[in-house]
Amino acid sequence: EDVIGDVTLASMDSASLAVDSDDGTVSVQVGALTTCGKLVRATWSACGGEVVSGSGVVHLDMPDAVQVTVTSSASKIAKSTDAAAGAPFYTSTYASLTVTVEFDDGSEQDFSTDSRTQFAITGGVDLGEFSSTVNVLSVQSDADLDLDGDTITVNVSFPDVFSLTAEVTVNVVELASVEISTAPYPNDGAYSAGDFLTLRPVACTDIYQRLQPTSTATLTDSTVRTTTSVTTWSSSDPAVAVITPGVCTGCLVPASPSGTLVLTGAYGGLNDSLVVTVSPVPANISSITVTAPSTSSTVSGLVNDTEELELYLEFDDSTGLDVAATAATSSSWLQPSDLLSFTSAVPASLGALAEGYVELRDNYFDLVTFTASDSCSGGSESDTVGLYANLEPETFDVDLGSETGPAFGTAEVGDEVDVEVRIQAASGISLTAFQVVVHFDPSIVNVASQADCVQGDDWGHNPTCTVNDPVDEVLLIGFCDQGAACNTAGLLHVFTITFQVLSAGTNPFTATIIKLEDETGTVASGTTAFSGVGDLVVTARRRRRSLAADEGSMARDLRGALPTRNLAREAAVRTQGLPRRRLDDCGGATVYGDTNGDCAFDVSDVLFLQKFIGGEVDPETLTAAQLTALDPDLDGGYDGVDISYLVNVLANKFRFLVDFNATEVPFSLTARVLTRDSTPATSARANVSFELSTEVNTGMLFTVGKDVKTTDDGVYVVGEEILGDSGIYHAAGPPDAEETGVGLVVFITTYDATGATSADREFSFYCSRLLDSCVAVFGDSSDAFQPMTYVNMSVGSPSFAPTPAPTAVPTPSTDCPDTCFGQTCDHWNDIFGAKDNVCDVDGDSLETEFSCNCGGCTCQNCSTYTIQMESSDPDCNGWGNAALSIADCDGNLLAGFITLFDGTEAQVAECLDPAQDGYQITVTEGLYPSMVAWNISGPLGTLVGGAPFNGVLGDCPFPTSLPTLSLLPSPAPTQAPTVPPSPSPSLAPVFPPTGVPTPVPTPPPTIDPSIAPSPAPTGGPTVAPTETPTPFPSQVPTLPPSESPSPAPSSSPTSSPTVPPT
Repeated sequence: EDVIGDVTLASMDSASLAVDSDDGTVSVQVGALTTCGKLVRATWSACGGEVVSGSGVVHLDMPDAVQVTVTSSASKIAKSTDAAAGAPFYTSTYASLTVTVEFDDGSEQDFSTDSRTQFAITGGVDLGEFSSTVNVLSVQSDADLDLDGDTITVNVSFPDVFSLTAEVTVNVVELASVEISTAPYPNDGAYSAGDFLTLRPVACTDIYQRLQPTSTATLTDSTVRTTTSVTTWSSSDPAVAVITPGVCTGCLVPASPSGTLVLTGAYGGLNDSLVVTVSPVPANISSITVTAPSTSSTVSGLVNDTEELELYLEFDDSTGLDVAATAATSSSWLQPSDLLSFTSAVPASLGALAEGYVELRDNYFDLVTFTASDSCSGGSESDTVGLYANLEPETFDVDLGSETGPAFGTAEVGDEVDVEVRIQAASGISLTAFQVVVHFDPSIVNVASQADCVQGDDWGHNPTCTVNDPVDEVLLIGFCDQGAACNTAGLLHVFTITFQVLSAGTNPFTATIIKLEDETGTVASGTTAFSGVGDLVVTARRRRRSLAADEGSMARDLRGALPTRNLAREAAVRTQGLPRRRLDDCGGATVYGDTNGDCAFDVSDVLFLQKFIGGEVDPETLTAAQLTALDPDLDGGYDGVDISYLVNVLANKFRFLVDFNATEVPFSLTARVLTRDSTPATSARANVSFELSTEVNTGMLFTVGKDVKTTDDGVYVVGEEILGDSGIYHAAGPPDAEETGVGLVVFITTYDATGATSADREFSFYCSRLLDSCVAVFGDSSDAFQPMTYVNMSVGSPSFAPTPAPTAVPTPSTDCPDTCFGQTCDHWNDIFGAKDNVCDVDGDSLETEFSCNCGGCTCQNCSTYTIQMESSDPDCNGWGNAALSIADCDGNLLAGFITLFDGTEAQVAECLDPAQDGYQITVTEGLYPSMVAWNISGPLGTLVGGAPFNGVLGDCPFPTSLPTLSLLPSPAPTQAPTVPPSPSPSLAPVFPPTGVPTPVPTPPPTIDPSIAPSPAPTGGPTVAPTETPTPFPSQVPTLPPSESPSPAPSSSPTSSPTVPPT
């Protein structure tokens, strides 16, 4: 039977065991020893009486103590009343003892407070006292200490427990001595002539030297501390010299021109004294040392910032003095101007201020000599230091050159000089776009190639650099649409430009800030950089110099930084003629590339396009002009190619294609291109060429155009600029046979001011086997020919005319002769708009301005009709291939292929023959006919419709047969048309002069562009050469070679060409 609940347990040896009768547990008592026996008793009680009891045997096995250690919390102690216990010694006034016992089983036990532990002072009994309640040893207050040092020893034992003992010894110390010494004030440690005991006037001033006393104290254990600040100082004669409590705390300052006194220092009950003399004999300057404020000898900062030079003077009594104006030891009683005068060799860059300050005023190319002279002796003692003046940029400024040393410095002919370009953005706010132009003298330095302009360490977002366009500038562009994530705050190293030193002279570097933009918007525009202005002075020889902080970090390549063209994109809408690009009016001027609608084209427009593509701009908030500007590559979409195109136009590498027209009879191609400034892109810096995917006209003769070559896909011709510096490029000639649906690729190539071009200055609309990049995507096949548009080629009448022979457009008088660059004046009016009923282009008379011979006739009058186009397509895809055309009542096409390429609305104007009683209007169905809406209004009224549509504006019989027009290519005719050409002189084909042989087609081009130019017809318009013709650069890797750009012909041929003999 289990009776544990009725049993009581008890310990029979309470010193060894403790028993808890409630839960029946037994534990070992502290201090228990090894034993074995009946140590536990159990008693069973029932009904109030003891039933039975018994004892249990317990074997208690305790480990043996093997070692005792005693440690003290302090190695030495002092009386609480002695100076040794205070500052600066801070000796402890007691020591706590710790006792540890180690046992043979590896354990140890703290016996410091065990009752069985006994402490006894066995050494220095008359010095120390021990408190067993807190286990602390201290020094008796009345103890008589020995100056040679005393100790107290404490013994530890365990009577009747362990036989082990241990002891610890603690040193007892007190203050033994005090000693004072003196040095010149301020004490720079250079004075080595013993105690400084004579005070004199400083040079020619009535300001006396000052004395700095120092005291040291020593304890009985030889511990030494400086006790100057806790020493009590006194002068035996304050009328001669007094201890100051102010600036020179504890200094002895003369109060009389001469005299003697005793200086005493007391500490801890002890003191020491020295005799000091005040003398009227001056201490004269024996040397001056001027030290630059930095190891690079560079004074840098913002304009009018100051830096203080280090000025050290030595005197003939072996004393020295730092007289820098802000030195706390001297500024209140002795200023640099009391002793010295200062001059700068170039005060316009570094000004010398009276108290030894240097004021930064401008950059300078070399060391500026700064001189400090002894004003007491008339300059007999002086010293100089060479300093560089280098301005740092303020917020939203641009800095050029090195950050240390001179910004640009000096160089020798043949050197290469690396110039860093840095922009100071706001702190904590990312810069998102910049457009900066660096200016220089190209007769002294130049940039050899694009490879000499590399992105900097702090800008990795779409960096673009243009060199030699013009030759005295480098254009730098960068943009990022990620806001704070651009991580472009603070000082940014954006580019490094390597300049070649050409000739001796002084090159002025400057920079223009076209635009800086950060997260908050535009922060700077149209300003000149302030800190980035300075001279590079060139002499003669050869080495390499770097004005960059880290030349090793400059090897980045800009290639691939901008989005590359997606040449495999879906073909866009392609037409016989592109609609004229009409942008919003900006004070009477058209600003191409102005995506953000601020009437300026700059890097902000590139950033706006990037944000638009990223979905940050609502298309509904944009004008039709902005939507047009957002698609500079004219492919009907918005993507990274548009960004790359726009930034390359801004960088002067691409040009805007703003007008294009293809005329079927007589066959001609005309394109107008503009620069980033919306000015004509002349042939001096650009050319426009065309490739036609013809199968039957590869051998056709071009009466206008040059460098005609056959290609794998057809024929290639370089357009000629016409009408002077107009930016209008023209190619024309009679085809050999009629052909419809001929694909056309337009190429634009640009040249820098040296006449050089490169692959990044070439763009095609849209792809050709003449371009390596296209072959890389589509392969060396006809798939690589991706046309911008499709054209029809006729020998005589237009292929789309529904009547056997189109009726010529009536004019008030006879047609103008076919003498203006191979085309009638009417032809140019049709393309570029008639003004004031004269033969003109955009208001400039062809006869008076461009030496055209219009035979005295007046070109046709015209009436303006406005066409408003709208689309309800939610994806803003415009009319989706639908197109509007206008014909006269006889079916002769007057205007065709008018369409809304993208967006939701646009407006165009057409100039139509006012003699007509009405016009036939046709709109093709397109892809989304329900989304098409339009209205046309003019002198004959207004007509409204959708798609498809056949109708009449004015008074015409309702059409029974209208021309079918499409934005997509028409199938090639199965048989060449037999319609004879119009008898009008303007429609007659133009042939080369008699005797000019037909050019022999060159072999089809390969990827390696080694096509030799074919001889151009000599009977065409005479081309006036430039003053210094520059060959087309041979390194252009893709397009067939052509002549370097040259001005347009000065005049048309004076005689009509004849057909060459067969």
